[in-house]
Amino acid sequence: MALETATNDNSSALFAGDDRGTGGTGIADGFNMTSLQTLLTTTSSMGLSDSPSTNPLMNPWTAGLVAEYAIRIVFSVLMVLVNTLVLLTLGTTPSLRCPTNLVIGSLAVTDLLVGLLSPAGLVIELQIVEVPLLCRMGYASVMALSSVSINHLLFVSIDRYLLIGKPLRYGSLVTRRRVWAFIVICWVWAVALSVPFLLGLSINPDWDGECRAELMYPLWFIILLTLLHFVLPFLVMLYVHIKIFIVARRQQKAVKDSFRRNGVELGGVSCGNRAKLRAARLLVLPCGYFYISWGPFFITVLYTVATDTVVEPHALERFVQTLAILNSLGNPILYAVSQPVLGRAMMAKLTAIWRKCLTAYKGKHCESDTLVPPEQADLSTTV
Repeated sequence: MALETATNDNSSALFAGDDRGTGGTGIADGFNMTSLQTLLTTTSSMGLSDSPSTNPLMNPWTAGLVAEYAIRIVFSVLMVLVNTLVLLTLGTTPSLRCPTNLVIGSLAVTDLLVGLLSPAGLVIELQIVEVPLLCRMGYASVMALSSVSINHLLFVSIDRYLLIGKPLRYGSLVTRRRVWAFIVICWVWAVALSVPFLLGLSINPDWDGECRAELMYPLWFIILLTLLHFVLPFLVMLYVHIKIFIVARRQQKAVKDSFRRNGVELGGVSCGNRAKLRAARLLVLPCGYFYISWGPFFITVLYTVATDTVVEPHALERFVQTLAILNSLGNPILYAVSQPVLGRAMMAKLTAIWRKCLTAYKGKHCESDTLVPPEQADLSTTV
């Protein structure tokens, strides 16, 4: 007890400049606690703290996070621009106003909304605004838009199957009225799917408010959602593509046999079938790209919920989310590749827009160069 009292006395003398225990020669003479706190505050504000978590210069993730979020914002801008170009091309090109392109236009609207809502997702992810309703709205929009995307891809797959497998009945089966009905049903289904997320149904009672799907919802809910939203459409799409390739191979074999007998007469038919087969093969690109983009996201969420562990590092989780969002940037590019007519129309529209902007810029620049100052104008009128 005596030793403890002496230690306390020496500590008091050290920070208060007292004579007790130090013989009047304390280390902190004239250097009280206020001065020490001022020094520590100044050091922290200058970024000289030794803690990596509080010093941005010593935190290795800071520069990477800034670059990552900047790239994601650039991707969002590109999504808006590219999908706007698709909508302008489809709306101003009469030759592209066919029933199938209505679905591609609706898909472009979906991808455009993804690009517009991506910055809001960054706000939720960075927890700039901690509002549970905003978190639920974010997941509701993700589920709705991804549902629209996958249903549109499924429709395009069925459309290609009907075009190749039933070419004589295609015009009567795929009409504008039926396509519009499909688009309306697709969006209504997507909104209905997002209602449980928006209203907060099936949320874990012990949810702590952190905006993570694997923490908000129970395992059975996420498994059911994954089966209905991801696995079932994938199986249907896989079956349709297998049917497409079976029919395409059968038709290709029949065309080759006919071409051997009457090559000159059936040459044009052969070229037409080759174009259809090429379009069918290229159709696999957007569908496969969708599952490459969204597959890791669903697998990560299922793994996290099933094992009750958080995916490490967090950079991997952010990469998976970014990969899913990039699906909306790749869709218009892949459709431009798989449909050469649409691709050429998009390039023509982009060239026309560029020329208009360039002409407007040159006209404004030349107009500013040819302006006469007021003094010279008055002088010329008096002369």
